[in-house]
Amino acid sequence: MLAAALKTKGWTVFFDRTIPPGKTWRQFIGKEINECRCMVVAWSTHSVKSHWVCEEADDGLKREILVPILLDQVTQPLGFGSIQVANLVGWKGNTESSNYLALCNALTERIGQGKLSAASGADKASRKPKIPWSKLFTVKVDKITVIAAIFAILLWFLIPVLFSQKEIAIINQAPSVGYDIIFNQLRIKQPEIKASNTNVNIFNQFLNQEPEILKIPGGSFQMGSNDGYDDEKPVHKVIMKSFAIGRYEVTFDEYEQFAEALGKPKPDDNGWGRGHRPAINVSWEDAEAYAHWLSSQTGKKFRLPTEAEWEYAARSGTVTDYYWLNQGQAKDFAWFKNFAWFAENSEDKTHPVGQKERNAFGLYDMSGNVWEWVEDCWHENYDQAPDDGSVWQEQNKGDCSLRVLRGGSWLDGSGWMRSAYRLGYAPAYRSNFIGFRLAQD
Repeated sequence: MLAAALKTKGWTVFFDRTIPPGKTWRQFIGKEINECRCMVVAWSTHSVKSHWVCEEADDGLKREILVPILLDQVTQPLGFGSIQVANLVGWKGNTESSNYLALCNALTERIGQGKLSAASGADKASRKPKIPWSKLFTVKVDKITVIAAIFAILLWFLIPVLFSQKEIAIINQAPSVGYDIIFNQLRIKQPEIKASNTNVNIFNQFLNQEPEILKIPGGSFQMGSNDGYDDEKPVHKVIMKSFAIGRYEVTFDEYEQFAEALGKPKPDDNGWGRGHRPAINVSWEDAEAYAHWLSSQTGKKFRLPTEAEWEYAARSGTVTDYYWLNQGQAKDFAWFKNFAWFAENSEDKTHPVGQKERNAFGLYDMSGNVWEWVEDCWHENYDQAPDDGSVWQEQNKGDCSLRVLRGGSWLDGSGWMRSAYRLGYAPAYRSNFIGFRLAQD
């Protein structure tokens, strides 16, 4: 509806459902996104929870090109409250409404008028500042292209869109590309890397170190949060048997042995450094392959933790939002910074593992630094979730085209550090805010 309304102002819409084989979304649309001059983020009940939307909105805010709008009656995420928002709550497509016209005026100030009301936009084509990538559809005005991303929560029905987020980014681009609408499928399966057991003797020369694993005692806990989002409910009791989990997130030093042994490209470190920093830009499939390979080299059974194991290990006996014991100071940033690398102290990058205080089980970085893959498929809530800590796959409407991430990262606000907070991403997806740790029975 918003796209149609913008079209009446002189924009056309580009929509593409696929990514060419072998290409990532960044590769496919990166050139157009990099020329963006204005970003409009639509906050809704779903987009305020979207990691991608918040990440890009933060970049837009820093570059002073952000124009936020409200589609639902929600509070803007932490850090965005200082910028005026256009209120389109309840908007039904009326292009004469004062709020819609105010949005159009704001966009016109950023990129100029559309071709239906402007004589020429030729002078704007040469201005090409860079911004972060966005998603989903492009609107083109003469030499001004509007790239917009609207992510709705259609994970379990309708079309297979990946994540619950809505975003529009308006950019400047030469008119040689006759686009209509860009739509990103993003669930493209990448070839899974599997290590063969026949390689044990060949590759042992590469294995100089393996992740340090700690034994976690059995017990029970209440999984989820009554004060959190719907996907964290209902809170339910889980009885755990003992298991082991990595003291730290898997590091570049550990992961690169696998890449070298199998002749695979090493993941990009974004220029932040390698060594004892957590391995980033690794997909769920990469993490699974590494676990298989490490098992073959050591004779030990390594795997990703289940989601219940991860939360039990993170909470380490606590029942509050955060796992540190001083809950009275849990939301005090001065205290918070002792336990996690997050948006307030990370300097926009990862840090070597183990630099913050450990939890009661002796585990480091269970909040912040990087999001961590777990074994489970995505479920929209905990209805009929296992009560024994086992992995939750397709049962009870599980969506295995998404895998669960836990823990928050260096670019997230404090709310994302909660022990119960969860996300679902495509198993082939890689990013500089994603890593993992391993577990054993």
